[in-house]
Amino acid sequence: MNPEVLLLDEPTNGLDPRTQCFLFELMLALSEAGKTLVIATHDLSLVDELHTKVALMSEEHCIEKVGTSEDILKDEDLLLKVNLIHEHMHHHGHKTHTHRHSHYFFHEHKNGGTI
Repeated sequence: MNPEVLLLDEPTNGLDPRTQCFLFELMLALSEAGKTLVIATHDLSLVDELHTKVALMSEEHCIEKVGTSEDILKDEDLLLKVNLIHEHMHHHGHKTHTHRHSHYFFHEHKNGGTI
């Protein structure tokens, strides 16, 4: 079989880092060979690395926005709305603050330090 379109559902889920890298390189090679890859993923780093067109789905299973990976990933309000990043609270002594966080984005504390 040599399909023109491949449908991949969470292809990197549960894979060790070396296998994720192998699979990513395979997906790039397939794309460069003219194959169409349709990928469903919550892995924002995969979206960032592929530099492709993205259709972002809402929690209600509707298309929320279509755009480039760069446009989608820089819209933190949208990513929060569709539950791809989250806000959480930190306590530092008597001070408390919230910030947005995912495994993809670096986040900043109010004092300016990047984590």
